[in-house]
Amino acid sequence: MLRWLSLSIPLAFGLVVAGLLTLAIPTVPTAALTRESALDAWVEIQQNDPQTLVFEKIGEKRYHFSTERFPYDGELDVVNVAIDDLGIIGDDPLDNRIAIIEVDFVDMPDEVRQRHFQSLGLWERNNTLYYQNDTDTWLSALEWQKALTETYSSPFWYSCFSWSSWVWIGIALLLILMVVTMSRKANKQIDRTMSAQDKVMEDHKVSLERQAEAIALTKEAIAESRHTNQLLGDILEELKKSA
Repeated sequence: MLRWLSLSIPLAFGLVVAGLLTLAIPTVPTAALTRESALDAWVEIQQNDPQTLVFEKIGEKRYHFSTERFPYDGELDVVNVAIDDLGIIGDDPLDNRIAIIEVDFVDMPDEVRQRHFQSLGLWERNNTLYYQNDTDTWLSALEWQKALTETYSSPFWYSCFSWSSWVWIGIALLLILMVVTMSRKANKQIDRTMSAQDKVMEDHKVSLERQAEAIALTKEAIAESRHTNQLLGDILEELKKSA
């Protein structure tokens, strides 16, 4: 039992250390971080926009588009998809990669463009997407703002860890619990062994005491026998003289 425990404790602590070290390894962006995935996310955002009236693909990066935000019903072309890394912004735990979808309203007159530039600006907010590394997805501006709010409104210690980090922490706590449990069992076994040894020593002590008492009684009996023999010898000697 003790030998097995001495081997398992270093192994358990090694697994705990290895799990905690993985928390320090930066997450590598996955295959979802591509122009194609950004374009697919943008298309889905446009289709799910409650103010979109028509959004149908009519060719490679070409769409039939109509919206309630401004007067337009015509062709919309995606002329470029640009991905950039904004770098770390303060202590922002979210990923700071963005994708910008550049479009061209093929059938929009300049007069409409100039007259409705504010509503066009509101619509173009969804043309900037934000990459979330934890879920491997692109978020719209509104979704990204919501994610930021949820992140900073949660306790700081909780926001410092991702879901995978909590899994490793759970494994580490489980291993620590196993080590503590095994240690307690080992201590109980040691206590039982020590108690048994104490009982053996106590019995041995009692046995030695009894042996010492028996030896003392034997010595007394021998001395008494010698004294008796001496008396009998003296009596016999007196009898011989009187005869």
